[in-house]
Amino acid sequence: IKNLTGEDDISIKRKLSEIIRAIKLERQMSKENILELYLNSIYLSQGAYGVKAAAKLYFNKEIAELDLIESVAVAAITQAPTKWDPIQNPENNRKRRNIILTQMLEQNYISQEEYQSTFDKPLEINPNYEKNEIYTSSWYTDAVINETVQLLSEMLDVDYDTIYNRALR
Repeated sequence: IKNLTGEDDISIKRKLSEIIRAIKLERQMSKENILELYLNSIYLSQGAYGVKAAAKLYFNKEIAELDLIESVAVAAITQAPTKWDPIQNPENNRKRRNIILTQMLEQNYISQEEYQSTFDKPLEINPNYEKNEIYTSSWYTDAVINETVQLLSEMLDVDYDTIYNRALR
């Protein structure tokens, strides 16, 4: 709820409002749909909002194309985006990936063979800043941000990466 509303003031009123909204949301949507909504709106560092944007940004792939280590690398980012960012902090991301892989093995989500072949495996990042689209919870916000970045990059004669990820905010 906090991710979707953008409200972040520290107050009892906000917390109570979030609880009521969460209860209403659970009545209207399945847990799978709520999880999907969350995964499509969460910040995953480097300006990527949602797992689709993160897959495109870090690996230049669609979500369905990610292999196990890439999927786990994206999942690792959710807890603390900057700390676990595989570009800025690759060693932190590797440690977090290994923790997640161990938990996946213990909970029988992956086989021993998958675990052994992926644990401590180097991650191949193939960043794609040029074609990265921004995904937030609002199609209107996405359109405004993408058009603004495009116009600025043309006006200032700089590449998309410079506008979106590096120089300007």
